[in-house]
Amino acid sequence: MGNMRTVLGDYPDSHGHFVNLFDTEQFKKLDAVCHEYMDQPVAVPTNDQLTMTFWAGVIPFLGFGFLDNALMILFGDVIDQSFCVVFGFSTLAAAALGNTISDFFGVFSGGAVEDLAQSAGFKVPEISPGQRQLRITRTATAAGNSVGIIIGCLLGMAPLIWMDADAANRKKNEERRKRVILRAVEYLPDLLDAEAAVIMMVDPDRSDELHSIGEGNLPSFRSDRSVGVMGQVSRTGKFMNIPDIKNSEFYNPARHEQYQGTELGVESVLCMPIMDLEDNVMGVVELINKEGGGKFTEHDEAALSAFCSHIAVQFFPDEQSFESILGFVRNQMTLPEGKSDKAYHSKQVDSLYEEVVKEVSKVLDVEAAALLLLETDPQTGDLELVTRATTDNLEPFKWPTNYGVLGAVCTGGKAISANDFQNTEWFDRNRHLNYRDTGICVREMLAVPMFDVNGSILGVLEVINKKNIGAGFNQKDLRMLTAVSSHISLTVQGPGSSLRQILHMVKQQTESSDGELNVLHGSFASIK
Repeated sequence: MGNMRTVLGDYPDSHGHFVNLFDTEQFKKLDAVCHEYMDQPVAVPTNDQLTMTFWAGVIPFLGFGFLDNALMILFGDVIDQSFCVVFGFSTLAAAALGNTISDFFGVFSGGAVEDLAQSAGFKVPEISPGQRQLRITRTATAAGNSVGIIIGCLLGMAPLIWMDADAANRKKNEERRKRVILRAVEYLPDLLDAEAAVIMMVDPDRSDELHSIGEGNLPSFRSDRSVGVMGQVSRTGKFMNIPDIKNSEFYNPARHEQYQGTELGVESVLCMPIMDLEDNVMGVVELINKEGGGKFTEHDEAALSAFCSHIAVQFFPDEQSFESILGFVRNQMTLPEGKSDKAYHSKQVDSLYEEVVKEVSKVLDVEAAALLLLETDPQTGDLELVTRATTDNLEPFKWPTNYGVLGAVCTGGKAISANDFQNTEWFDRNRHLNYRDTGICVREMLAVPMFDVNGSILGVLEVINKKNIGAGFNQKDLRMLTAVSSHISLTVQGPGSSLRQILHMVKQQTESSDGELNVLHGSFASIK
């Protein structure tokens, strides 16, 4: 009977031969027998048959799920580290492409998996077509398939155990850094009027050498850290501005007459270190020959210092906080004469302070604002708060550290927000009804401290009176002002490049339509 079922099912042409074997009377008897059985209910498969049906569904789909997920992960990772790095596609695109390849292999491996399962004894039991259509049989099959595919997919995640999950991100970040650096080297000579620029990094495998990662119009090369201007800067962490290389101790005709085998003759050099968060030198940026035969100016030095800060950020790990990144700026460079960057860029930084204060007053919509820093009185030797920037309606002033709101913030190290200022202990009718002869009657005041990287007080940032009477200062105002003061405090001793970032952020805030401070998200100073 088994052979007959096979012939009738697989060879339709054989049906005529079987028909010829029976006469009309025999067909009637056969039809009657068929009707007799068709009127009877289909027998429910036994528990053993249902169990076999379940496992016959589990094992093949377990294999399918394992191969599908494992191949998708393996191929997706390869694509993410190659194709997506080169063309800038997302990890989701890599997963989709990996899944496509996995499904392709699944088409050809499906039969092999089923054959392997059957050879291991996991076969569908001998039950009739009617029994296969019963709900209980279909449920057993679906349950087996579901369990198999879930377990298979979970097992297919095994490659994640030994795979480097961050490898693709590192390669993408490295590619992004290369693009940033190459673009920077391309534009840097034009921005600072130099004939050439080069970025050299300390070789991680050979710490006594520098290797170029951005050369512009120069060939790739390596340089020993024990010689030359770049070697000196990389060892000391101090920048060098040499107006005439031929009259310096670093002049080497073989090196400087035809620099790195080009027609470029070196005349003047400006070289700046790139520092990490621990003040270690990561590399150097060197400008060669000021156009027009002049020397590189103080403006060039400040601009290149800011540039080095931003290049350094490209190499910081992603998990570094915004505050940590800003923190390194204050030690980005030391002037050769021993002057601090604060003194060197004092005028430039003060100008930026003023712009920041003005923009903050616009963002918070206040009547007045002031930024005060702690300084030592040259006559008494006492510490006092001195304004470094104010809104136009306030004249510069000094204030003792032991009196009033400013003194309380300075000595207590905590922000003070007073929306009913006239009922506070700090209210003084003689001073606050006409604040510093501005005509402003102080109703509300918000003042926050500024700390240096060691947690010491640097100064206070103060705003007075919302222009919308009765609005008062809220938590959003407090968070925003604290964030601004935190970032400003970390750049008080720096070259001012981070202040440019803050100014840009605050200006973006002023121009934004939703009124939210979109960029300043770092950790806030303690507010209680």
